[in-house]
Amino acid sequence: MSPYVVGDQQPRKYHLYAITNHTGTLHGGHYTACCRHPYNRNKFYKSDDQEVYEIGSSKLQTAAGYVLFYTSVDFVPPKLGT
Repeated sequence: MSPYVVGDQQPRKYHLYAITNHTGTLHGGHYTACCRHPYNRNKFYKSDDQEVYEIGSSKLQTAAGYVLFYTSVDFVPPKLGT
């Protein structure tokens, strides 16, 4: 990726913060999402239609993983409500 990076090219570490899952076929199916809590990095939540519930990190790795989202370890989430 180096030819496509502008600026600092130091090796970086990343954290997984969300996963989009797809079950079904290319013609139709169902999507869910699993997201890490922004302030408590030990908690993940699964969004499935109208339900959102906490899940264990051991249940994140499945064959349904479709898109994985990462952020730099150095990233600090903004403070909300201030």
